[in-house]
Amino acid sequence: MKQFFLLIVLLGFNLCVYSQEQTSQKVPDALTLEETARYALLNNFGQQSLLLSKMSSEASYLQSKDQRLPGLSASASQGVSNSNSTTSWTGNYSLSTNMTLYSGGSLNKTIEQNKLKVEQADAQILQSENQLSIQVIQAFLSVLMNEEILKYQKVVLKTSEENLNQGKETFKVGKILESDYMLLESQYASDKYNVVNTEINRNNSILALKNLLSMAPEETFRIIPPDTAKVYDISDLPDMGYVMEKTLAWFPDLQISRQNIDLATLNVELAQASYFPTVSLSGSLGTGYSNGNGGFGTQLGDRLNESLSIGVSIPIFNRNQTKTQVLQSKYSLKKAELTAKQTELDVKQEIEKEYQTVVAAYNKYVASTVKERAYSESFRVYGVQYSEGSITTVDLLQQQSNYLSALNEYLQNKYSFILNRKILDVYMGMPIQL
Repeated sequence: MKQFFLLIVLLGFNLCVYSQEQTSQKVPDALTLEETARYALLNNFGQQSLLLSKMSSEASYLQSKDQRLPGLSASASQGVSNSNSTTSWTGNYSLSTNMTLYSGGSLNKTIEQNKLKVEQADAQILQSENQLSIQVIQAFLSVLMNEEILKYQKVVLKTSEENLNQGKETFKVGKILESDYMLLESQYASDKYNVVNTEINRNNSILALKNLLSMAPEETFRIIPPDTAKVYDISDLPDMGYVMEKTLAWFPDLQISRQNIDLATLNVELAQASYFPTVSLSGSLGTGYSNGNGGFGTQLGDRLNESLSIGVSIPIFNRNQTKTQVLQSKYSLKKAELTAKQTELDVKQEIEKEYQTVVAAYNKYVASTVKERAYSESFRVYGVQYSEGSITTVDLLQQQSNYLSALNEYLQNKYSFILNRKILDVYMGMPIQL
């Protein structure tokens, strides 16, 4: 019982301190991916809710251990009556206790069950951390990608503006047709729209990231891109066997499925405990007084009564309720075993699929890198040729369209590779960093 009260006091103190820390915590000015993931795990409201659920499970676990202790209660009553001008006072006072000595092992099984629920709460927190980490990586990379797209689009917009200004002058002197000049105007407007649209996409990505961090929309921070191009390499990718072994050794989804089997086993044993008798010990100590029987103050000396008893409750027939509960719990155990097998199979297939996705994404990234460089250089050359008047406006705009298409493909493939590579690190339980 002392443990239970101590836990309540500590939980209350920790919640107060925790609430104060959260209220006074300053939002960081800039975050790397690693820092963003760490901040999310500490501040995300969903994660905080899971931590509170774990604390509740710990309280239930300690309380179930205290169920083995005897209970103690006290009662007191005081009465007064008046009849024919005579006032009578009465009082009764008692202490009683009870304790379960044996109940088919249900007390110990309940303790084991609640302890396992605490352990499962830890696994569920890890599971949620994995999911949150992947979401943070995805949102973080989305911001980076839109920032990079925006940088290139602004360069293209500047080029379009220069081409438009040049086209205006050449149109005035009759070197190009009005239709060519209108094409330049249309392209400039389209490039300007692309910049605005990408800015919106970037802001939406930041907003999604803030939501994962449980930040208010008005709070501001900037993200820090990686300093090196090493993250765009595949040289550090381990072989499939290592990835599989590393993941299966700790993956929380597998832990949870195995814990569900253990919980279902305990449920079977708890149901079977109802077949056994329950033995309990009870005792009481009481006294009382009245005006006509010694009065207050003498009851402890001549009217003290004690009792001690052992009770046995033997189940004989409860309309097959226990039998049905045992059968149902056994069916649940079988279902938990099947679910665990399916979970392990799903995890293995997911690892295999994700590994192949990383390899494929890297090859696409490498191919699109070569393509983007080629079209970038071609677009530059076409720009020079257009300024010299050796190619038409249609040729220039067609080459610009090809370049933008290659650029978007390159950036999509690059960040797709990074995302899938980082997801594989999450599966293996490795630190999140760029």
